[in-house]
Amino acid sequence: MSSHFKISFATFVIFLAYNQVQAEEASFCFDRMMASVLSDNAKLGRQYLLADPQKGQVRESNQTRIHIGTNRKAAVIVHGYAGSPFEVDSVAEDFQHLGYTTIQPLISGFGSSENVANLSNSTQWQESLANAVDTVAPCVESVTLVGFSLGGALVTDFVFSNPNISREGEYQSASGALAQIEKIVLASPFYRIHGHVPHILLDLIQSMTESVDSRKLYERTKINDLRAFYLFPDYYSVQMPLSAARHVVEYGQDLIQRTKGKSEIPILLAYSESDLTVDVEFAQKFVIEHFEHSQKFVFPRDLQLPHQFLIPAFNPQLNLFLDEMKDFLRGDSKAIIPDVHL
Repeated sequence: MSSHFKISFATFVIFLAYNQVQAEEASFCFDRMMASVLSDNAKLGRQYLLADPQKGQVRESNQTRIHIGTNRKAAVIVHGYAGSPFEVDSVAEDFQHLGYTTIQPLISGFGSSENVANLSNSTQWQESLANAVDTVAPCVESVTLVGFSLGGALVTDFVFSNPNISREGEYQSASGALAQIEKIVLASPFYRIHGHVPHILLDLIQSMTESVDSRKLYERTKINDLRAFYLFPDYYSVQMPLSAARHVVEYGQDLIQRTKGKSEIPILLAYSESDLTVDVEFAQKFVIEHFEHSQKFVFPRDLQLPHQFLIPAFNPQLNLFLDEMKDFLRGDSKAIIPDVHL
């Protein structure tokens, strides 16, 4: 056996041993991550029951969802107001097909009763996202942040208010682990309420009423953006928490005022022109103002897609966006308004 072969074989053995160690370390890290998520779910459940002993149980369908991937990348995917991880399942599934580890945190306050939601605040919402990122960061090299509606505001806030994130996206987690915030995807991000939101909904939000039956409200108004509450009561607050809605509006106003500077993290903004909840024109201007590298995907008005365009039942053209998102993750994306008609 030649000395050259001996050196090559030894190198190969070392390489295999190194990979084995890396795999074992990754497995151990993911085991700890899973245990942490289960512990957080149980802790949140106890907090909910203390806040509302009668109806405060977190529904099983609404708990934080986690999937272990096959590469060293992760996506933290955040739902919106009065919703649950169900809202972003379609996005999570595409990330999973690409090998990503995904975590879909339940925003603290939601997924249970209107009483629990109305007692929640923006500090708790922010902590839900920060905890999810800190949970997954030690196990991966990069993280993509995805936010829908309120989740989009939380992602934006996380990037600009966290002192441990650099302009370029380098992030040091609470444990000291380093990870790169690689990309951001925002779907219908809530910064400011739509200027033409139907008066009945605006009046309710501005009133002192604590909650309203979302199904009855939809039956009365047929507002397209309320249809998700009507069709998916297992995943949304049947009694819409109006105090929480006021907190969301105030949070958006506060976020607009205190967001300064620009981030170099590449961002994909997506929305429907028929959105009656979010001021999408303002969202576009806000993203352009604060992100150096922004791209957009717009569903045109004639499709009449609601605010919750990520839910397949509402959007027969959802794959157009998901394909564009995958191109964006690969670095092949470009701004696009699809020429599609129903």
